[in-house]
Amino acid sequence: MPEGREERRRRFFRTAARLVAFAGAVAAVACSRENAARSEGAAAVLRVGVAGLSSSNPGSGLRQLAQILSIEGLARVGEDGRPEPTLAETWTSPNNGRSYLVRLKSGVKFHDGTPLTPEIVAAVLPVSMRQTFGPIADDVEQVKAVDANTIEITFRRPSPLLFEAVEAGIRKPGSSVGTGPFVAVPNSASELRANPDYYGGQPRIREIHVETFPAVRTAWAKMLRNDLDMLWEVGPDALSSLEHSAKVAVFTYT
Repeated sequence: MPEGREERRRRFFRTAARLVAFAGAVAAVACSRENAARSEGAAAVLRVGVAGLSSSNPGSGLRQLAQILSIEGLARVGEDGRPEPTLAETWTSPNNGRSYLVRLKSGVKFHDGTPLTPEIVAAVLPVSMRQTFGPIADDVEQVKAVDANTIEITFRRPSPLLFEAVEAGIRKPGSSVGTGPFVAVPNSASELRANPDYYGGQPRIREIHVETFPAVRTAWAKMLRNDLDMLWEVGPDALSSLEHSAKVAVFTYT
């Protein structure tokens, strides 16, 4: 493989790792015990403020946040840059990175109750990979169901980077329905509700309400008035002002 192409791959996956590591942090906050304690006897509502983000671009802003919490892939890239299981339970590479056998978690259902099967994953994964990663998906030779719990992904050439493409989101064929812990409310770009049948257990957060602001300063002021619970993706230019607050916890990610 030409060196330039390999470097582009590495740069792409480093960028993807930064995004997914943050996605995991958002999901963890949404399901955390600390946030749940804010509402005794009933699940809490998490109020999230975002600044300067698009509400229509599917690759950023509110729609991206909704997808992070409602759509899952077989794996996601962790904070160490390595894939960690999501819909996959385990995986092995029997021939040095040329193919992977991926065992799916049991009991996973789409938001409409349809069970996640190897046949569905085999059908939608190549399309999702292409939509998410573009030409990188050309290196996927085949995805097929092996048995009742396993799929096999075969690549045209071995590469330690290619398996990271399985973070591409899995949706029910012909729809936008996912398997994640939260369900996007129809006709709303700013509200998500807990998935009561989530395979990992129903989230302690009942609803997530997202409010947009023209600038971080405006959102920050509203959070100081206790009208918001968290800010989503605050840039480094605003970090210094947030770190000095004794009432706000700041979580950074690489």
